[in-house]
Amino acid sequence: MASSTIKFIDNLPYQARHELCKILDLNNDWKILGGILDFKIYEISQIENAIFRRGSPTDELLSKITSKNFKISKLFKHLYEMKHFQAMLVLKPYVDSRHHVLIPDITTTTNTILENALKINVQDEALLKKENDHENQIGPEFISKDNYPNAREVWDPLASSNVNMNMLGCTPRIPYDELKVATNHWNQNNILGKGGFGIVYKGLWKKTHIAIKVLKVQKRNRLEKELSKMEQEQSLRELKYLNSCRHDNILPLYGICFESGKYCLIYQYMKNGSLEDRLEMKGNTLPLLWRERLNIARGTALGLQFLHDREPPLIHGDIKSANILLNAYMNPVIGDFGLAREGPIEKATHITLSRVSGTRPYLPIEYLMDKTLSTKVDVYSFGIVLFELATGMGPFDVNRVPDMFLRDFVLNYERNNKGIHALVDKNSGVIHVNIAYIFFNIGKLCVNFHRNTRPEMSQVCTLLEAGSDQSDEDYELLPRPIRPAASPPLPRPPPPGIHIPLAPVLNQQRNQLTDDWLYPRLSHAPVPNQPTHPLAPVLNQQRKQFTDDWL
Repeated sequence: MASSTIKFIDNLPYQARHELCKILDLNNDWKILGGILDFKIYEISQIENAIFRRGSPTDELLSKITSKNFKISKLFKHLYEMKHFQAMLVLKPYVDSRHHVLIPDITTTTNTILENALKINVQDEALLKKENDHENQIGPEFISKDNYPNAREVWDPLASSNVNMNMLGCTPRIPYDELKVATNHWNQNNILGKGGFGIVYKGLWKKTHIAIKVLKVQKRNRLEKELSKMEQEQSLRELKYLNSCRHDNILPLYGICFESGKYCLIYQYMKNGSLEDRLEMKGNTLPLLWRERLNIARGTALGLQFLHDREPPLIHGDIKSANILLNAYMNPVIGDFGLAREGPIEKATHITLSRVSGTRPYLPIEYLMDKTLSTKVDVYSFGIVLFELATGMGPFDVNRVPDMFLRDFVLNYERNNKGIHALVDKNSGVIHVNIAYIFFNIGKLCVNFHRNTRPEMSQVCTLLEAGSDQSDEDYELLPRPIRPAASPPLPRPPPPGIHIPLAPVLNQQRNQLTDDWLYPRLSHAPVPNQPTHPLAPVLNQQRKQFTDDWL
């Protein structure tokens, strides 16, 4: 079949289709194509499972659009939107020659490419990008509003970086105006937290609760605002890794908003806040139960294992209780990937950085002193979190003299034979001592001074899983100390001067009745069913009064 007669994807020759699949599978570029073709997130996830069936995700994507009589020329134009010229070369023999001008050569300038693209009516509502030959950077180029009145100016987050579009994947772009409505015009009552990065708002977008991180910007001049270099780097890392790491214990990224001077990241809303807030019982919240603490530890460990088992491994770099978020069912997710980095590949054990980033009480000595970064940095940080879960104490406290750091405080307390059970958090009522000891024992392994002796996260997950398999009957229950109740007041003595004339008779009759009741066989008199003494009513009344006073 001649190339000129091949118009639809289902007629594409096997060799060309196989080459196209290899190219788009290489860096998961097929995900970007799926986003352009309006595939849903769950559909992308289903297609991604092709790798477990030893298949090609790109091939499955092409098979799904084949039924729609999808033309090769249309796919060619979408690849141009992605600036994927290598894939375009595969399809070049099967598209009209007038489209060949979209593939640049060494002598073609970027301006000529843009002009040719407009001539063949490549409609893109977002933007066309051109390479800056002098600065080797990707810069935004907006489509004219006169030609496309429905186009919205969108800021390219990669305008001043060398990172390609792969990190964005099929992340939805949410208009700033919709976020403004979702937060009731950025109402102060919807603020969840503030920090050096900016402000986090709670919002209701399309009947879904979301958390919106509004990034702090700086003015470059009177008209334009841009992100600082550090904030831009952290935002790009967050986009890259949250898009590539899909796991039940990784914070889901719902969308992004990068418009001129307005930069937002949109996440799933976590109803129960952070682990740090729950341990401190902020907002008068109930203390965490021990089963909940064990579930939080297990979920966080599974999320870290997922990151470390990648190739190359992904090191979070800032594991702490404030970055472990809890949903409505108290299930944990790991958030804030702004400091995440890819770890050493193959047989290398670590990498060396130029600077240290993170939170001091959660970082090991080899990272602080030698800037040595490995997966064992996350393991150490997780050990500190386990100590927090067991004790309810913060990672650093100036009042804990001389051991202000929680690691030193716990280890020295045990070293001095003071009994580590005294450190167990007693806020949650009944204490599951065995769960607390699981946290202490695994935590001590994780915070070992020597990096190589710390366990892998897969081993930590196994140890926590073994602890969670025990039933509640297997645990030693230590009740909370109960304040002793006040003893009842002693009866008042009768006021002096009161004479009871029948006291001798009362005493004699009481003794007789008692003897007859207790020792009926030793007494010759019948057991009285009813007093017959003429003073019985007075006796009964006086006896009751005496008994009450005595008791």
